[in-house]
Amino acid sequence: MTAEQDKQREIDRLRAQIANEYQAIKNDAQGLTGADRHAFVASGMKVLWGYFEELVALVGSHAEAMALVIESFDTTPPTFLQVGPIFLSVACIVSVSLRPDGSVMIENASGYLHNFSGEEASLFLSLFKKHSDEGHLIVES
Repeated sequence: MTAEQDKQREIDRLRAQIANEYQAIKNDAQGLTGADRHAFVASGMKVLWGYFEELVALVGSHAEAMALVIESFDTTPPTFLQVGPIFLSVACIVSVSLRPDGSVMIENASGYLHNFSGEEASLFLSLFKKHSDEGHLIVES
């Protein structure tokens, strides 16, 4: 993988995390009022600010980073894929390996491995392919 591909993968990961955090703030702040709501939203905004600063470091300008943040809010791709009882955070998928027996091994950012076989492997691959074809995921050959 080239340095530019690494950079783009990191930008995409940060944008997905921004979209996840933004959605969580919107969803979880409902029902909170007054100081509780303010404290919750402020805490979430601190997390978003950290992701923003990482984007600035990657892209080199506050304006370009802010444009990416705003895009993340407007076009939120799927953030999780569900296969059976397993929810996989798309932003945390590090690698996907199709094995000769048709099973699929997914590694997340924590190094945890998920293995799917049979119908679950087929379902994961179809979801993963669908979202990569839509440009939401980067798939390397």
